[in-house]
Amino acid sequence: MKKTALLLPFFTLGALSGCSLNTLALRSTTTLMGRGVSAYYDESDPQLAREAMASQLKFIEGLLQSDPKDGRLNLLAAEGFGSYAFLFIEDSQPERAKAFYLRGRDYALRSLGTEPGRAEGTLAGRGRADAPALFWAGFCWAGHINLAKDSPEAVVQLPAAVALMKRSHELDPDYNFAGADLFFGVYYASRPKLLGGDTGKAEEHFKWAQRLTGGRYLMSD
Repeated sequence: MKKTALLLPFFTLGALSGCSLNTLALRSTTTLMGRGVSAYYDESDPQLAREAMASQLKFIEGLLQSDPKDGRLNLLAAEGFGSYAFLFIEDSQPERAKAFYLRGRDYALRSLGTEPGRAEGTLAGRGRADAPALFWAGFCWAGHINLAKDSPEAVVQLPAAVALMKRSHELDPDYNFAGADLFFGVYYASRPKLLGGDTGKAEEHFKWAQRLTGGRYLMSD
């Protein structure tokens, strides 16, 4: 109560409702968390990064209970679940990774105000600010499909995931260390020619990733 009273000189009475204070705290926390994401990727101790990211994911989901439609929180959740699945559990726990990828996809689509069955139909109206959410929606969706190749129901959804990533690439090719170019480099290199594989396109995307990152991102080598 004493701490709250100290805020009185700085806010109007209307802004002192519990809802307003909660919203202010939520926005401030979200901003700080967004700025701290790079710390996970810079961490030299993989185990520390894994443990920290896992606890952070549940914290984000807890915040989302207060504001399920917050675009930035949903995007943080999408990036978190997608990154965690890719970096730490895809190889050792594929079933768990599949579930995490789907959670990441759904959070990314929620950030965009859409859902799996409607996502492609909204691409034309997207702008540069939507590129991050489109990237993580496509990344997570494709990650799930890659681990569910024995499921025809999952495989037929690949064009939708690719369309989201393509639109992200069109809007902001620099995003996430030229991540979309890396995605398409792997995509075209790993698919049979009859299914759209193209080593020339793969090489082109890898080269663009190197150019856009100045050769500083090892995964583009």
